[in-house]
Amino acid sequence: MNLRINIESKSPSGAFIGRIVAFVASRGRPAWLVGGYVRDLLLGHPTHDVDLIVAQDGIAVARALAKAFNGAWFVLDDERDVGRAILPLDAATNIEVDVARLRVPDLLDDLALRDFTVNAMAIAIEPAGERRLCDPFDGRLDLERRLLRAVTAGAFRDDPLRMLRGVRMVAELGFSLDDTTRGLIRRDASLLAVVAAERVRDELMRIVTAPGAWQHVRLLAELELLSHILPESAAQMGVMQSPPHYQDVFDHSRSVLAHLEGIYAWLWPESGYAIPQPMPGDATLLAPVAWWDELAAALSPFELELRNHLLLPLAAGRTRRHLLLWAALAHDWGKPAKRAEDVDGQPGRLDHDRWGALLAEARCQALKFSGDEVAYVARLTDLHMRPAHLARSAPMTRRAIY
Repeated sequence: MNLRINIESKSPSGAFIGRIVAFVASRGRPAWLVGGYVRDLLLGHPTHDVDLIVAQDGIAVARALAKAFNGAWFVLDDERDVGRAILPLDAATNIEVDVARLRVPDLLDDLALRDFTVNAMAIAIEPAGERRLCDPFDGRLDLERRLLRAVTAGAFRDDPLRMLRGVRMVAELGFSLDDTTRGLIRRDASLLAVVAAERVRDELMRIVTAPGAWQHVRLLAELELLSHILPESAAQMGVMQSPPHYQDVFDHSRSVLAHLEGIYAWLWPESGYAIPQPMPGDATLLAPVAWWDELAAALSPFELELRNHLLLPLAAGRTRRHLLLWAALAHDWGKPAKRAEDVDGQPGRLDHDRWGALLAEARCQALKFSGDEVAYVARLTDLHMRPAHLARSAPMTRRAIY
């Protein structure tokens, strides 16, 4: 496509990126803006991450950018000639520029190696202010349709993490996966076993903490990914519970996650979280509007304390607010293994909280969470029954409240 794109903008980050591109253009060698940067530019989304490909010397270009803009740089992949420059926009904000050498001699062949069509577009860096868009796989049309479509049938075999990235893009961008791509993910789901745990963790964290995660966890199950990354959640499906529960353990856990998001919507109205609403094809029962009003009235005296508590950092930029969502997902992981029946034939869950804490600890460790994060999720899972027990004890002692 020969469409011309204006990459300049009046925002500080847009103007700075314009200077970065002008510097690359001044070197007089073939270079292109690619991937997520082009996608977000066309969507009108602000970004502080820039992806570049160059005909040669990717690491050298990253180093040159760092020198020209008083930043830092390091090697991302020496074998593939990929470097990253971290350039200061202001005292508090950096622009990250990833520079990679073409993997194959031709640009179109390089774009064909990418994951989704919306990420397989490039903008040629030329001296003019407006740049030509290269869109060989109709990525711009898929952007308009808000559709994620794999570039090739082998996209997920080339890098299995792309399957999780697709769900994350559904969660963050509100896109949907086309039917063929869904089939490819189901076919290749088992390949996630070979992906480094840290990479899986980072994608999962963004899925679980994105608004609407209770729906996106169900999407992971529908795509047959869940059993390969969170087998403890997959094991909950179809496991019924005793009254007052009315759903299997999996949907109950999703419901807890949904209602926690509703609380976050009250605590942080600007966050993108929302009071959960019924979804087509999902039988999960949700609290009526009047209950949310009652909850807001009850929690209002503690609003500031709750915000401050949940914003306490745990590790790597993640806070209690992030990991509490993980605890909501994990709190009943012990129920499938501790299923028992009482004298009336009703299913019970003896010691599921303590067993679940062990499972949560093991899974978080396997995903390479920090020690503080592991301890936080495991302890919340271990003690998640205690507030309800205390609520039935009147009056509570000061020690119990503490």
